[in-house]
Amino acid sequence: MISPLEYTQETYDVIHRSFYEIANTFNMTPQNCPGNTAFMSYAYFLNQKNKIQLFGIYDKNLVGCIGVEKKSDVRYKIKWLCVLDEYRHQGYGKLLIDFSVQYIKELGGKKVQLGMFYENQVLHHWYLNNGFQVEQIKAYKSNDFKICYMEMLL
Repeated sequence: MISPLEYTQETYDVIHRSFYEIANTFNMTPQNCPGNTAFMSYAYFLNQKNKIQLFGIYDKNLVGCIGVEKKSDVRYKIKWLCVLDEYRHQGYGKLLIDFSVQYIKELGGKKVQLGMFYENQVLHHWYLNNGFQVEQIKAYKSNDFKICYMEMLL
């Protein structure tokens, strides 16, 4: 079941743990990838509550979530899509994407965007298979990894 989430320690822990597992897999650190969600502080997380609407998916406990941020009347950004490692590859991420796309359509959105760690090719292909297209791949001086910006037209 997907439902709106509050900005709580539990929500932060699921986001942090999910992103940290991937960061660890790719040897990311706060030094070589400072903007990665794995290294987001709890204070920063709490500061986003008026900008990003969170939704969670449950299997008795919270197993994943997704954030939706309005960028303009027609453009929205997906943030913090994550599923805990032990629940991945079971369809939870797809349910979260489908839910958020429908939610954005109901708000009048025409475009959904996201940024993802390009070196994670499994995730990159997953987004492609779920209707997103590459908008731009960008390298940053402060980051040893590339960011792939993707979009879906609704």
